[in-house]
Amino acid sequence: MILINNYFAIMFLITIIFYIINFGCHESSCKPFICNYSYNCDNSNNKSKIYIKNGSIFIYNCHIHHWIIGSFILFFFSFLSTSIFKSLLMGGAAAAIIDGLCFDDRFCL
Repeated sequence: MILINNYFAIMFLITIIFYIINFGCHESSCKPFICNYSYNCDNSNNKSKIYIKNGSIFIYNCHIHHWIIGSFILFFFSFLSTSIFKSLLMGGAAAAIIDGLCFDDRFCL
């Protein structure tokens, strides 16, 4: 059960503001402004299984959208007892889901 309280609402608003500043638009061609970095988890070659490109997470060349990550966080942490930590996580995860579903490539892997 998701309990909407002040902590949930504050984290939801902070996360939405961060996504608006970071992404600017909701098109797949837009690169993030703040989290625009690339990282290869395997230093031996450029074809690793997990890597980050322009702030997007890829596993086996499959883009993992932030709304998917938010869905997993929302589901797995919903079993925690009511706490400030849970409310903050739920607020951030709900914002990630709503913002992620606004992108034009939301269902493209």
